[in-house]
Amino acid sequence: MRLAIGSVQFGMEYGVGGKGKVPFQEVAAIVSYARQAGIDMIDTAPRYGDSETILGQIKDGFVFPRIVTKTPHFPGEWIGPEQIGFMETTFRQSLRNLRRNPVYAVLVHLAEDLLKPGSERIYERMQAWKEEGLTEKIGFSVYTGEEIDRVLDRFPGFEVVQLPINVLDQRLVASGHLVELKDAGIEIQARSVFLQGLLLMDPARLPDGLSRFRPALEELRRRWEKLGLTPVAGAMAFIRSLPEIDDAIVGVHSLQQLREVHRAFADKPAVHVPFEEYSLNRETDLLDPRRW
Repeated sequence: MRLAIGSVQFGMEYGVGGKGKVPFQEVAAIVSYARQAGIDMIDTAPRYGDSETILGQIKDGFVFPRIVTKTPHFPGEWIGPEQIGFMETTFRQSLRNLRRNPVYAVLVHLAEDLLKPGSERIYERMQAWKEEGLTEKIGFSVYTGEEIDRVLDRFPGFEVVQLPINVLDQRLVASGHLVELKDAGIEIQARSVFLQGLLLMDPARLPDGLSRFRPALEELRRRWEKLGLTPVAGAMAFIRSLPEIDDAIVGVHSLQQLREVHRAFADKPAVHVPFEEYSLNRETDLLDPRRW
């Protein structure tokens, strides 16, 4: 398993902590540290504000060993030539903004786009990019196991799946999807490792709309404190317990945060935590940030 950097905070305000967009100089320091620490992947997307442009302005950004970008979202009910033209233009602009050709992988940002009539056009165009040498791998990003099943049933040639997983959201562990993907030789990139920063927040300071998380977070804090683990270390210990994951994508707002995350990722605490006891797998509406 490798640690990777998520860049959404570089281009826009993101997460529940309300910390705002990361200043340019701090982004440069984060990316520089990441390269020195052997972290070799950055995840970005056209929808992440100007994060791609910012990475392209930083030498350590555009020469990063592995860069993952994504397609735009198509809000319509079907995928036609006009949508594919927009997708092509957007991807070429991403390459220019990132000053990178090829990129490591291109992912369909929302798997629902691959379930619409005409979505074979998306897959065919991405295959063409790969054949042209513009990307090494193609894949898609999901929210649920059902999306994984439906997409791979239609397009079994995808090589990467990016999915949400954390100590509270263990649905794809319980469903067996992690093992199935690994057995199929598909690269697994884990996102939402900190649940948009919620796992690192003081439970007493949760926004009113997320107060239902409070009992679970308070119990997690108590257990982690008994084991001598910080919230960052506890969250990373869960991810490290999943051998199927290839990359754990984390978003940070400062160099100091990245250093803490990197230390926690590198450490292997000699403690046993019954992580399955803390899952909220049945609270599907609560675990999906789109519904917050």
